[in-house]
Amino acid sequence: MTSESEKQLVRGPVNLGGAIGRIVGFPDGSGQVETWGGTGWEKGGADLFSVMRSPDASPAILRKYRVPTEYWSDIVLEEDRLDQEKERGG
Repeated sequence: MTSESEKQLVRGPVNLGGAIGRIVGFPDGSGQVETWGGTGWEKGGADLFSVMRSPDASPAILRKYRVPTEYWSDIVLEEDRLDQEKERGG
């Protein structure tokens, strides 16, 4: 079994309209689709095409599904930071 630290985020997390998905790559060059299961990522749950065509999950959606920020993409983290600045009047 590949540890989380060995996985490379290829795409995601994305909003699958009722689920959160992502594509990860492994050191051997293979990859897989994973969906958020409430306490961790689970293999499958969506197909490659669905994840590729889905929009990035917003910070609000990721919070709704309780996805820890360690699994958010850099783009989503930056979006969240900018939203928080706006809320503070910055």
